[in-house]
Amino acid sequence: MTIMEQNRELLDAVTADLRARGYRVFIEPSLNLLPPDLRDLRVDAIAFRENEKLAIEIVVEGEVGRTKEQRLKERFDRLPEWKLEVYFVRPGRDESGLTPVSAEAIDTSIDSIKRLIEQQQYAAALLVGWATTEAISRALSPKKFARPQTPGRLVEVLAQDGFVTPSEADEFRQLYSVRNELIHGGLNRAATREQLTSFLKLLITLRTQMT
Repeated sequence: MTIMEQNRELLDAVTADLRARGYRVFIEPSLNLLPPDLRDLRVDAIAFRENEKLAIEIVVEGEVGRTKEQRLKERFDRLPEWKLEVYFVRPGRDESGLTPVSAEAIDTSIDSIKRLIEQQQYAAALLVGWATTEAISRALSPKKFARPQTPGRLVEVLAQDGFVTPSEADEFRQLYSVRNELIHGGLNRAATREQLTSFLKLLITLRTQMT
């Protein structure tokens, strides 16, 4: 995979994640979407949500990339209403990707989710559920999901490719929001039994599409 392809893959993952969190995202935005002080910059994407304004830039890891990051930060420091998010691509990373797991392993994981729900281990059931979602997705589309995925991109691609319906995608997004809070320290934020039971049904439906 070339650096350009790696850049695009990471940008797709980041923007899908932002859309799942409710942002309006513009890739390679037109100049009229930027404030006058930033119109000489070519950021990779911008995102808006309520009063939040984000600028997203993908750079190659290394001295040149760090210099670019510092230069961008200096510009955005003058605009407190904007937040800059810089993501780094590492050249020469392993190209082997992740191998899809067996159908039997996925079925075992689904059974584990059932038991965790029965035992009222809701946080664990939610996290295993997302791992299982990625495993099934990789089995369905090995090339698109060869790399580790953000939940947001998983849902967006599954919806775009017709593996889930729009209403199912909305259910996944709601669960993703809970999952995101949980893994970032919101220990009191757990999905309900009803949500997890619905999540389990979604996974079983998705599993039936595996050949």
